[in-house]
Parts: sequence; C-alpha cells; structure tokens
Amino acid sequence: MALDRGLQDSTQLTILSAPPGYGKTAALVGWLASRGLAHAWLSLDPADNDLARFVRYLVAALQPVRPGSGGATAGLFGPGASPDPDLVGATLLEEVSGGDDPFVLVLDDYHVIAADSIHRLVRFLIEHAPPFAHLVLLTREDPPLPLARLRAHGRLVELRADDLRCTADEASVYLDASGLSLEPELVDRLVARTEGWIAGLQLVAAVADGATGRSATAAARGSGLREDADGQLVEALTPRELDVLRLMAQGASNADIAASLTVSLGTAKWHVGHVLAKLGATSRTQALVRAQRVGLA
Repeated sequence: MALDRGLQDSTQLTILSAPPGYGKTAALVGWLASRGLAHAWLSLDPADNDLARFVRYLVAALQPVRPGSGGATAGLFGPGASPDPDLVGATLLEEVSGGDDPFVLVLDDYHVIAADSIHRLVRFLIEHAPPFAHLVLLTREDPPLPLARLRAHGRLVELRADDLRCTADEASVYLDASGLSLEPELVDRLVARTEGWIAGLQLVAAVADGATGRSATAAARGSGLREDADGQLVEALTPRELDVLRLMAQGASNADIAASLTVSLGTAKWHVGHVLAKLGATSRTQALVRAQRVGLA
C-alpha cells in the first residue's frame, strides 16, 4: 500500500491532499488499524492558529505514545514568552526521543492553519524528526511547506484524490469487513457510481447496517447513496463531529454545544459548519434529515 512507504526511514512526510468527500480520514484510519500502528492524532480547527495553543494540544495528543513528554516544551510558553518555533521543535523532539518505539503523528485538517509560526514548527519537525516518528498531514490543499524539495529527494509520500479511489477488489474487501457481502456485479456498479470514493461506500455500509441477506443487497441498491450521489458525498465524521451531530439532534444551540463540549463558541460554530459541509447541507434541519437517511443520526 502507498501509505506503507511513509514508514521508511528515508521518508520525512506523508501527505493526503484532496477535497472533502474523498475519504482521507477513512483511508488513514483503516491503514493505521490494519497495521496496528501506534499513533497520535491531532484534529485542528481555525482557533488553533496560535503557537502556544497548537503546542499545548500537540503535547496532549502525544501522551498515548509518549506518556509524560512535553513538559519542557510547554514550559517554554511562560507569561509573555514567545519562543522561537525552532527552539520549540528541538525541545519537543528531545522529549519524544526518550523512547524509540515507532509512532505516527497525524495532523488532521492542516489546511485551517495559516500561522507562519506553526508552519515553521512543522517544517522543523519534518526536517529533524527521528526515524521512529512518522508525520502525516491530512489537508484539502497543499500547505506552505517544502514539498518540492522533499519530492525531489524522494522523501515525500503523496496521496491525491485519484489515489484515494477504491478499486472493485478493495471495495469488496471494505464492504465485507463492514458486514455487507455483495455479488461482484453489484460491487462494480457501486464503485462506478461512487467513482471509488470510500465515503460513498461508507454510506452504503451505514444504511445497510443491521440488514442481512437480500435486505442488505436491497439496502445497497436503494440506500441514501442514490440521493446523495447526485449531490455531495459525505466524508466520515470524526468522533467530535458525531458528538456535535448528536447535540444538534437534541436541539442544542451553538452555545449549548460549546458548553457541553467545553470549547469556545467559535470552535462550536466551526464544528457545526464542518458537519453541515460534510453532509452537503445548508441548514441544521437538512443536515439531520440526511444524517438519518445514511444511518448517522
């Protein structure tokens, strides 16, 4: 698998770059699970365009793979302090180097980052990370990082929209693993209709969840995918987005969601907007209707 090349010592960065609906998250989650890889996952939002906040959440995300690390790094951000991003990166790498068990660091939705200080920190991590630490970026657009240089030296693994499309064999394996076994002819039709997008296959599996035999096949033939295939296919919702969707279904306002999830009002609004975008909806009501049709609510 192409993602496996990201584990080679010569690779410094793996990037999955594609518009929403192409299954970036699903592809990476499936790969991590199939390989049994230890990983740290940081999902970003626009409020993270502050170096101190970014580092605080990054240190927290690293705890499952490097327990207790990050104290010295966080300590650089004292009252009024503005540490150089290179110093922050060097300190963090020294701390995570306390062990040499390999792990993957995932920065999800990196396209929301605009702060140059954070880009500088990530560039430092790319250029100086030890061989047991593998960095993966999920993004909708190429970030301002030295991709051309990394590509020229064979140190970059890239997966674009076309690379994320499933073949019929891959779709069959995925559907089988989801408990939906279909005849090859129907799998071929589904792949043709979804253009191999994993998000489309997820819709089929979600709608057919709990169905068996002929009813499962009927679900695949007549699922919400037929309606959504003419609009926007939804990308897999993250656990946080599923929490937001659940609260939306309960009638919670943005302020209620912020209080329930202990986040800022701006972050709550951003999550709600993300849920609507992934469901191809322009209103909460439309989002909830579509979520129900695909088995998400």
